[in-house]
Amino acid sequence: MTKKEKIEIGKKIHDGEMTAKDAADAFGVSRHAAWRWSKAYEQNPSQEGKPKVTPSPSKPLGVPAASADAPEYEAMGKEELIKELMRRDIEVARLKKGYSVKGGGSRKEYVTSSGSSTK
Repeated sequence: MTKKEKIEIGKKIHDGEMTAKDAADAFGVSRHAAWRWSKAYEQNPSQEGKPKVTPSPSKPLGVPAASADAPEYEAMGKEELIKELMRRDIEVARLKKGYSVKGGGSRKEYVTSSGSSTK
């Protein structure tokens, strides 16, 4: 599959014309690959350079997820800290059950962690 085809598929997924599952089934690739193409398109729609694809963490309760670096807890208010703790508790519970949530809203996707130990 050419880079141009991947970009076009990523655009269709990003624009909601098809889901990552539909793309995976139609083009014989994994859902994860189709999802990555969508994220690559989202981060660099002009495709002028090679996009850096980073998975977007789940964001329950409308709280922005913490970055890879430690969040600055000192700058957070009590309500923000409570929401962050709840978000992390939900994420840990999901991981213990063997799945995670990618995206949000109508593009929410449940990803199972099959083949890996969750204990």
